[in-house]
Order: sequence, then C-alpha cells, then structure tokens
Amino acid sequence: MKPDYIEFSSPSGTCYIRKDRADQLAETDVAVFDCDGVLLDARKSYSGAVAESTSILIEALAGVRIDASVFDDETFFAFKKAGGFNNDWSVTYAYVMGSLATLDNKDLSALARIAAKADVGPPAERLRRFVELRKPSSLKVAGIKENLIKLAEDAGAGGVDSVDALLLSRVGASVKKFLRYPSTVGDSIVGTLFEEIFGGARLFMETFGFQAQFTDQQTGYVDKERRILTDMTVRRLQKILGGARFGIASGSPMNSARYTLGGALDFFPRKAQVWHEDVNAASDDVSLHKPNGYSLIRAASAYAPYQRVVYVRDTMADLLTARNADKEKPRFSFLGVYAAAAPPEETKYTFLSRGADAIAPTVNELPSIIEKVRRETR
Repeated sequence: MKPDYIEFSSPSGTCYIRKDRADQLAETDVAVFDCDGVLLDARKSYSGAVAESTSILIEALAGVRIDASVFDDETFFAFKKAGGFNNDWSVTYAYVMGSLATLDNKDLSALARIAAKADVGPPAERLRRFVELRKPSSLKVAGIKENLIKLAEDAGAGGVDSVDALLLSRVGASVKKFLRYPSTVGDSIVGTLFEEIFGGARLFMETFGFQAQFTDQQTGYVDKERRILTDMTVRRLQKILGGARFGIASGSPMNSARYTLGGALDFFPRKAQVWHEDVNAASDDVSLHKPNGYSLIRAASAYAPYQRVVYVRDTMADLLTARNADKEKPRFSFLGVYAAAAPPEETKYTFLSRGADAIAPTVNELPSIIEKVRRETR
C-alpha cells in the first residue's frame, strides 16, 4: 500500500511529506547533504562525462566509434533509478561491460586475450598497448541503448556486483582486471579516464597530484555545473536547527566540489564533511561507499547526540543509503530532491513510489518542510 503524502507548492514545484513520517521529520536537528544534484546542478556534467568516457573506451576496446549521444539521459537515469549505481565510475563500467557483452564469441575471445597481453603499466599505457594489438570488432551500435537499460533493470540495487554476476563470465575476467575496476585513480583505467574528462587536466592535477594521462584539455565537464544552495537557505537552516548543524556525505572528491561551490563549502564544518577520499581511507576489505550508510553516519556523528538527521539527495542509491544508516543507527530520514535530476518528473514519481519520507524540487525547500511539520505536529 502506497503511503499518503501532504502536498504543498513552492516557487520551484510541488513538495511532499509522508503523513506517517511528519512527527519524525519535526524532530530534525541535523541536515546532511549529498553534493551533486543537491548543492550543485550536475545534470550537464556527470552524465556527459560518463557518456564521453564510455565512448572513448568502447572505441579503444572494440575499434568501433559509438557517439556519446547513445548514452543519453534516459540510459543514465535507468542506472540511477536502479539503486546500486551511486558512483559514476560504476555507471561507466556498466556501460562498457554491457556494450562489450554484445560482441560475438570470436571477438570476445580476442578481447580477453589482448586484455591479458596489454595489462602492463599505468592506465594510458595499458590502453594504448591494447589499441596497438586489437583489430576492429563486429560491435553493432543498434540496440546498445536498449540492452543497457535492460542491464540496469536486471542489476537493480546489486550495482556492479550484479553486473559482474550477469556479464563477467561472458566478457571475461581479464577485461575487468585490465580496466582495474574498482581501483584508484592512477591505476584504474575507468576511474582515471573519467576524472580527467570530468575535471579537465588542470583540476585533475590539483585534485590527484599528478599529470593527466588521457587528455590535455584544461577544462572539463565540471565547468558546466552551477550552485543550487542559496545563502538564504543556509541562514534559515541555521535558525531552525540551532546553528550550523549540517554536513556533507558525498561520493565526489572534495576538490572537485570546492571548484564549483567556492566559499559556500565553508558553511559546512570540515568535521561534518565526508568525501570520496575520506571513505577510501576508512575502507579496508569491505567497501564503505554508498549505499553503505558509513558516510552518512560519520557526517552526522559530528553533532551527536542528535534527535533526527535528514539526508538530502537525488538518487535511489541514496534512499538506500538512508535506510541502511537507519538500520544501523535509527534516527535518519530521507528527503529526495528532483528538479536537478534527469529527468525531473520521473525522479519525483520514483521517490513517491519508493516511499521517501519527503520530496522537494530543490534543497532550498528544506527549511519550509521542517517549519511546516513542526507547526502541524505541535
């Protein structure tokens, strides 16, 4: 049975509050935000970087050029809606494996054999060596988009683990090893190429401390982003929460976020910021990246003891993150924002169908939501 929602309008669109969660939301005294899609409008950056990275990799591995437009917003949203693909490296990896899986057996055998031979050296050298050894394949562009959307549906919340369970026996373990997914920037072909395309050579150097290997373009997709969070929202939240009781739990590198947020990042105490590199440093054999609740719990812990934490995000993976955190340490609610998602309306209705605690067009409606539930639950 679908939950009932209280609806009200804002200048940006309609807001929704679950009636049976209003009492919990009224207790909110800490807010934790993801960055992309919440603090920043990243619609033209991450999906574009995923598409271009995939196009480059498919051309290198299969010898067939697939225009980046094939990997469009509809395909990107299919993976984000699935719930297991919060990190955009994981989407890129899934696109590549899903595309390669359409090759015939002869081409796949050659792919695996060359991947094993070329698997020496840093990412750009490995990919260059692969291109020298391989011949054009029989890859067909027609149907790839549809196959990828089906892959997203089949993988669901299982993310990359499900992609590997579905495709690795066909594509070959040597290909996964060659791509080094998952691994670090500087080792993984997927992660290194993506971060260079996303940030451009200048920001890549600033963020990771070594020269870009794949591109000499100084700017990247990050330059298409814009800030959503307003100074007015920050001031209202400080008043409502009793101070700067907010944090960030993001899968992005901190330096990339600061590039666009600028001084606005200083609104958030560093002790309540958890970024990609922070989670990497804490991870051992078990990944603590989302949808694991680690980053959310750690960001909120800066304000312990607290009554209730609202987590603001724009994907299904983050709804799972909030629910996983709540299992471990009950006190977490989820606000899904949709205006900066692609596509916005489908994102909104997916949040409604999945029973999010509250839904709003942007992060800037959060103060109004808290004020409304506090008035109506007194």
